[in-house]
Amino acid sequence: PMSAPADSAPPAIIAHLLGPVRLAVGTRVISDTAWPRRTARSLLLLLLATPGHRLPRDRVLDLLWPEASPATAANALYLALVALRRVLEPGLERGRDSAYLEVGGEVIALRGDPPPWVDTEAFEALLADADAAAPSQRRTQLREALALYRGDLLADEPYADWPLARREQFRRERRRAALDVAALEL
Repeated sequence: PMSAPADSAPPAIIAHLLGPVRLAVGTRVISDTAWPRRTARSLLLLLLATPGHRLPRDRVLDLLWPEASPATAANALYLALVALRRVLEPGLERGRDSAYLEVGGEVIALRGDPPPWVDTEAFEALLADADAAAPSQRRTQLREALALYRGDLLADEPYADWPLARREQFRRERRRAALDVAALEL
């Protein structure tokens, strides 16, 4: 029997951000107690909730440490990145490149091979497909999208300011989908 090549792709990050947050790397669930720093979890959630999963470094600093001095924020980011690597890849040796994080120049990103699976992206894709579908398929796709919506975006992060606009956007999309399903039922 053939064994997997040494450079086989790492398991994907799986993220449920609608409702209470649920995170996993492949089949390994990341519990709330796994985080040595809350800011590491916040950094991961920020990247997962951002379309394309990449942000300019300065934007990350502004969103996660808005009140901190530049030096304090930069240090906090460094510590958050170290902690995040440890949570995502517990066996990663020091000095080795992360299979999940790309930190280069002025950008911080999640690597996309395989890309993370995020419920917000699946939700929006189903809504987009439903908009282009025939009425019979439309209802099914809208129902699938509504099933993904287990609550507000990052429901267990009520005090974070950065998700507020996206949270409201998802509420509106959910409301519209629910109204569309009701209209299709009639």
